[in-house]
Amino acid sequence: SDVFFKGRPDYLGTSSGSTGGKKYIPLTKKQSSNIVKMVSKMFFSFLIKEKTFAPFLGHLFYLSNTTKLSESFGIPSGYLSGISHHHVPKYLRSRRLPTMGTNAITNYKDRLDLMWEEIKEAPISYLGGTPPWLIDFLRTCETKEGKPAKELFPRLRCIGTGGTSLAPYKHDFEKFFNDRKMIFFESYVATEGVIGFKAASDDSDYTLLTRQDLFFEFLDGEKRLTLENVEIGKNYSLVLSSESGMLSYILGDLIRFTSLDPFRFVIAGRTKLYLDLFGEHTLIDQVERAFESVKQQTNYLAAEFTLTTNQKSSYALWCETNRDLTESERNQLALQFDEELKKQNSMYANL
Repeated sequence: SDVFFKGRPDYLGTSSGSTGGKKYIPLTKKQSSNIVKMVSKMFFSFLIKEKTFAPFLGHLFYLSNTTKLSESFGIPSGYLSGISHHHVPKYLRSRRLPTMGTNAITNYKDRLDLMWEEIKEAPISYLGGTPPWLIDFLRTCETKEGKPAKELFPRLRCIGTGGTSLAPYKHDFEKFFNDRKMIFFESYVATEGVIGFKAASDDSDYTLLTRQDLFFEFLDGEKRLTLENVEIGKNYSLVLSSESGMLSYILGDLIRFTSLDPFRFVIAGRTKLYLDLFGEHTLIDQVERAFESVKQQTNYLAAEFTLTTNQKSSYALWCETNRDLTESERNQLALQFDEELKKQNSMYANL
């Protein structure tokens, strides 16, 4: 206590540890409440842009981590999605599912069974969560009831995602609701705070949320820049400070600005997550765009994939498919992916 913030934080937000071991982010009740309010403002702004309020014609379902908090260093701790449920605005509580009691169950399978019992008769108009969790949830619901998702959720018109990119999963969502017009609300929310959102369903860039209790800085090599000094087209490592005691925290994400008025950006990758065999420095966004392009050219690729290097000093693509592929199809897939990756990364193309 009394280090970068007067007193002790009310919560410790548990980080997933994607840049190392588990981390604890200091949060106050005020900041947690502000995060929920900021997400609500983003959502209303998005709906105004989309000219619809269909998600509020039924219940809003959010698939999150458990709301049951543990204790770390004498302070309540948990994942941000679980903490946020304790600060949902009153006007949303009557429309929110699952209930707090169900969300407090720590075993996911037990919680899933109870969630389905709660929502199967409810008019669900909005589904929110991370893309792979939601895909798994929809498949589980279809298996339980023996019906397609579009029949189980006849009022569903909006899917909200965060935590990971929607792009590799969007086609799978569209297959669940094939002939139905769906809108997708994509936000960039980390344990450390709300960074930005896509202002419309078909936007490719995020809008940076500057009017809040986060201070943004951007690392360019060893130089630390503020917003007034950033440039379009350069990759920056994102650094955050908050009024809750988080000081100069390197988030681990690389962002690239596409506009400075307003500040809009894309996520280029992770500071510690890239492939670099011969100096080509292949980033996540390049790999995702290449894979998505190949996926649209074929009818057998699913959403999950990973790209690694092998002992032959080359890339190895591991991906989920809807059926077994012949050797000829596997070879053709490798060639297609290679060509698409060349389009995304000129240094890779020159190898």
